[in-house]
This record gives sequence, structure tokens and C-alpha cells, in this order.
Amino acid sequence: MCRRVFAVVVFGFWGLGACELNESECELDTKEGKITLSFEPRPIRPMAQSTLVIKGLKGVKKPRVHIYGLSMYLGHLREDLEPNEKGELEAGVMIAPCDDEKMVFALEVLDDEEIITKTEFSTFQ
Repeated sequence: MCRRVFAVVVFGFWGLGACELNESECELDTKEGKITLSFEPRPIRPMAQSTLVIKGLKGVKKPRVHIYGLSMYLGHLREDLEPNEKGELEAGVMIAPCDDEKMVFALEVLDDEEIITKTEFSTFQ
């Protein structure tokens, strides 16, 4: 079950900026250049297996992703990113369900524990 976080969350609350990953891919800046994130399939559905794909991420020794709820605490999802046959990085993820119509998540791209870039995205029931 979802537990509410004692905070008011709006897009950009954490200074992350927002991506519409439910609708399209998203381009983000890193110190090494731009990367592109996307979920397959779209739209993202809670409790359904999705694949997060990252293109253009270079110079990272241990690429990982960290996803967690901003509008409610739903736990933390940390997954290692692995290269696919196209040379992109990907991770299988399953977003936690919530009773709210809209759920806002943070997504951090990491090199082991160091944050490379981050954004917000929303899912809808």
C-alpha cells in the first residue's frame, strides 16, 4: 500500500525537471554529454515488466538506475544497467502500484553510487 510522504510535490520540486517518459523518450544532460532515456513498452504500467533503455551513456564503470516515489513512499528500485545487442544500456524494471490517479517518481542514473543525472516522471492509473 502507498504511504504518503509529508511534502508537497510538484514538477521540478527537487530541481530535477520532468520527462514525459510515459509518452516519449527524454534527453538529459550529463557532464559527458547528452543521453536519451525511454521505457518500453509505453505507457508505463504499474506492476508490469518494463525495460528502461539509455542511449549515449559513456565513461561509466558501473551504470545503475535508482527509481523511487516522490509523491508517496513506494520503496526504492535499484537496478544495474546492462548492454543490449544495439550497444545501448538497459534494465528490467517494475514500477510499484499506487491507488492515486497520478504518481510522480524520481529516476537517477548512477555510476555505482554517484548520480550522473536525474529527472522526474509520472505514471497514471
